Amino acid sequence: MTKKNLNIVGIMSGTSMDGVDYVLCRFKNVGSSPKIEFLDLKSVQFSTKLLDKLHLAAQNKLSLWESSELHFELGEFYSKKLKAIAKSKAWKIDLIGLHGQTVYHRGRHSSLQLGDANFLSQDFNCPVVSNFRAADVALGGHGAPLAPFFHKTLLLPLLKSKALAFHNLGGISNLTYLKKTGSGRLQFHSFDTGPANILMNLEYMRNFPDSRGYDRNGLMASKGTVSTTILTKMLRHPFLRKKFPKSCGREEFGEEFLKIYRNSLNRLSVEDRLATLCEFSALTIAEAYSKLLKDLPETIYFSGGGVYNRSLMSRIQYYLPDVEVKTSLDLGWPANAIEGGAFALLAGYRYFEMPLELKPITGARKNSLLGQVTI
Repeated sequence: MTKKNLNIVGIMSGTSMDGVDYVLCRFKNVGSSPKIEFLDLKSVQFSTKLLDKLHLAAQNKLSLWESSELHFELGEFYSKKLKAIAKSKAWKIDLIGLHGQTVYHRGRHSSLQLGDANFLSQDFNCPVVSNFRAADVALGGHGAPLAPFFHKTLLLPLLKSKALAFHNLGGISNLTYLKKTGSGRLQFHSFDTGPANILMNLEYMRNFPDSRGYDRNGLMASKGTVSTTILTKMLRHPFLRKKFPKSCGREEFGEEFLKIYRNSLNRLSVEDRLATLCEFSALTIAEAYSKLLKDLPETIYFSGGGVYNRSLMSRIQYYLPDVEVKTSLDLGWPANAIEGGAFALLAGYRYFEMPLELKPITGARKNSLLGQVTI
């Protein structure tokens, strides 16, 4: 490919494992500040069988052989679904950015995403960029979060005298903070704040095992009462006191975290459990701004599945009353298109061999190209 403007599909399945987002974007290579435009979106669900295997893999309950087979099974799934989408929507695809499904993440040590890229490469006869996190970890970085480079691209045109932030409410919560100093220097910070949806989703599915769903609109949480006793204990988690750069995953806030409080949670109604976990997410998000950053942003643009949880959004606004709350749709991007869009952008950076400034975000020792190209 020699053309500078590419149609790139970003494929993202997040920590909450609630499905796969295929995001078609137009990447415009205009020197050191490329542009990206949203074109289309399609989300699909995992089959029940595949979802069960992914949950087992994330809990370290699959053998090495089983994990290897799952890696290829998932890669085939990604490609099969994209073929159907591209055909029905007449998508023209020049490049694919495949995040894959994270089943293990330990910042600065290891990060593993399943889903072999060769199926996509062979089926679409185009380059596929995948395995985005490994190079950063090799350079001493956390390997996460990586979406901030996309958030920065969206926010910079709006940045004037006030600070702005972009916040993803996926399974895990992460923020991106931008501010221009008096000298015109750009402050660019980003880090994981803790859980967004993952604990609520796990608790919901535990109580409704035949459901693949979640607490729609946060309705059940809105009917519950927060247990301040459990909440206070949860807020002692050491990750919350760490300075950035930092990252987390299911290893910190997943099944094992809930096990610590299982006896106490079981004494509550389902509604009270969800209300308590919702409050925990909302409070840790708000405190990341109020305790870890010097100045609150004027506006926060939220994205991810948590945008649709009215209880979560309401509680975040409660704890940040002086901040204007908007969503990514105000920037022309659907809430569930952001993560896929981010890896479409990163795929473009990798394809055109444009290094990313990693140190302020992941703590890596130097700038680097992220992702491996499969042709």
